Amino acid sequence: MNKITSYIIESIKHNTNITAIKDDQITLNYYQLGQKVDKFYKKLLENGVRQGDFIVISMEDNVTTIIAILAIVFLDAVFIPIDFELSKEHWETYFFEVKVNWVLCDKKRAIELEKIGFCSKVDYNEEVFLCNRDENVPVNKRSDSMYIYFTSGSTGNPKAILGKRSAVIQFIEWEIKEFELLRSYKYSQLTPIMFDPFLREIFTPLCSGGTICIPNKKVKNRINKLAEWIGTEKINIINVIPTYFQKILDFLPVQNSIRIVFLAGEKLYRNHIIKVYTMGYENIQLVNLYGPSETTLAKFFYRIRKEDLDRESIPVGKSIDNFTYFFLKNDLGQTCKTGEVYISTPYASYGYLNELENPKYFSKNILHSKHTVFKTGDIGKILETGDLDIIGRIDNQIKINGKKFQLEVIEKKFMKLRDIPSIGAVVIEQGGSRLILVCEEEYFIKDHFNDEVRDKLGLMHIPVEYISLNVLPRKSNGKIDRLKLKIICEEKLKRDQVCVYNNIETRILKCIRQTLDNEFIELERHRNINSIFDSLSYIELIVLLEEEFHIEIEDSILKLDYFKNIQELIEYIDMFRKDTIRVLENELSI
Repeated sequence: MNKITSYIIESIKHNTNITAIKDDQITLNYYQLGQKVDKFYKKLLENGVRQGDFIVISMEDNVTTIIAILAIVFLDAVFIPIDFELSKEHWETYFFEVKVNWVLCDKKRAIELEKIGFCSKVDYNEEVFLCNRDENVPVNKRSDSMYIYFTSGSTGNPKAILGKRSAVIQFIEWEIKEFELLRSYKYSQLTPIMFDPFLREIFTPLCSGGTICIPNKKVKNRINKLAEWIGTEKINIINVIPTYFQKILDFLPVQNSIRIVFLAGEKLYRNHIIKVYTMGYENIQLVNLYGPSETTLAKFFYRIRKEDLDRESIPVGKSIDNFTYFFLKNDLGQTCKTGEVYISTPYASYGYLNELENPKYFSKNILHSKHTVFKTGDIGKILETGDLDIIGRIDNQIKINGKKFQLEVIEKKFMKLRDIPSIGAVVIEQGGSRLILVCEEEYFIKDHFNDEVRDKLGLMHIPVEYISLNVLPRKSNGKIDRLKLKIICEEKLKRDQVCVYNNIETRILKCIRQTLDNEFIELERHRNINSIFDSLSYIELIVLLEEEFHIEIEDSILKLDYFKNIQELIEYIDMFRKDTIRVLENELSI
């Protein structure tokens, strides 16, 4: 029996009638959860699932997902969370990277899997299907294996990280002790299953006797509803990215149930937290966490104080234990005060699954470390206090909406789509991370390109803006000068950007949010229409705009590619509205 299993069994024994997990449809106490996990566990065993097997989990129901994960952990097998809505091509990519034994999914996905070499094996509860591969897959013999998460590598292809149970439980034990987490605490489950903070959100509460609370999709996508849900459920602990938390504060009452907010996933700035200390949220303790997926959850933490408002950026602090440490190295390989961050810890992952025998980013021979050392690619700075501050990336790896991308890889993909010899991709941080694609004028990207991007590269790759230049700025070695390119883009957007919404824009934004059922989206004037709507949702938007402004829009406007961007849509509605008013005035004067 592994240690995580022991903790959960103890929680079941001592918290029988306490709610373990709940969503808007179901509530399970610890006894009921234990019964369901046991049933799932036995079903897996009966159908041939073995210790060490790789099992993909891809289900829409979060409660069932958690039950399945626990059953797999009890079996000492390895779970692999994959987004339920990923395309067939993405699935094939992941299956190429990992030789999967089994897949847990719904009926629709089970049918699709048959087409790529899996067969339907077990109908569990008429909702969950256990599918296995039609070929022999080698058994994973690493006894401490627990999960596989994917992260982007330097080639842009997903890399499979094989995680350890011992590393997860080390973090969980530290978190419970460090923050004195009580059995009565309620934890929000907000992180999508394919991101590793999901592990913190389920195992910390279950190992400490707390309650996992899961909001539905509508609540997650509407920030005011999420804030209301936090109050209704009396949530105590939240794991969230800084920009998300900043938005929650706009709707969260000063008097609330939150005790601790763990912030991670992106760089933390003063602007993300200023409201906490200027608007009287005295009950909330903010904690900044840092740790690449490769080193397992967070390895550094920083308790944020009011005095930190004097800083522009917030450090990630010090190690969570006495075994983990960091050092910085410059381009010459020398230790220094500012340089690339190396993390040494006995509680790292095994590493990248397909590089375990010949690791490129993991080593035990750096600075005579006794433990695994991971080369992060992050640029860090040691402050006078001894705290670590993360100030950038060395390899142009960037994050958009919490997902990692390599600029060179994005450029390569776009050039391949249209045989364009040179493209520059930059990310600017005006109102959040936004992808800008730049090419030389003779190769300027034509209409309908976004349809291609969405189909072949995915929605996340659709740029906010396309910019053409006479010549891309380059360094003496011929490489694109990204700093100059970024400055050019920022200056152009500043010239074009209108920061203050007028009444027309506000009403259009309301319709956009209603159409997408998402209150996070902002009105960026130069955001491509194709980047946020498909044909159906665009028609729904037009209908809402007609109702909002009491106008009848001509049929030609119903084509998705009619407007290049939001700016053109605003101008059209404004003009159409004025013309309509003018006609009515003329009619009334007759």
